[in-house]
Amino acid sequence: FWGIRDERVRKLVLENGHLIEPDRRHGLSIPFERTHLKQALLEGVLLPNLFLTFLVLAILPRVRVVGGLR
Repeated sequence: FWGIRDERVRKLVLENGHLIEPDRRHGLSIPFERTHLKQALLEGVLLPNLFLTFLVLAILPRVRVVGGLR
């Protein structure tokens, strides 16, 4: 996941059950639980990464995802 703080996109990592900014002790911290993730996504504080976005698109009916160099 990626987080939004101070109108900038920040990398988040999972540590001790929380999504945190690895470079800042007092940066974003979001509990890795369904309700907190849902709320952060709805508020625009949390952005899914490319893999999660691709995965969601891939399971949709009648949607074909393709990739590659050509």
